[in-house]
Amino acid sequence: KFEAVEPFKEGLAVIRQNKLTGLIDTTGSFFITPLYEDITIMEKAIMVRSNGKSGLLSRAGILFIPCLYDRIEFLSPSIARATDMSGFTYVNLESGKIIYNSSGR
Repeated sequence: KFEAVEPFKEGLAVIRQNKLTGLIDTTGSFFITPLYEDITIMEKAIMVRSNGKSGLLSRAGILFIPCLYDRIEFLSPSIARATDMSGFTYVNLESGKIIYNSSGR
């Protein structure tokens, strides 16, 4: 069914299907359908890549930062910064709220 499956991490596993990655839960059901080039499960978020750009989802699968940024850094356990050539965006990982956006997005 899948081209590759990584070990489960906190109830989720990264899978590869049709050259795209997604997440399944322990029942084998899709948590995130395979839409991304790459997925990394972090402590408070899920980092995703699409079309060479990075984005961030909450651990509940809610989009915090769209895949528009060149780089995402975790400045603290609750703050992430997404950066590209037009500027940067700070996000509170606990609330999902944008703290500051210099790029006008």
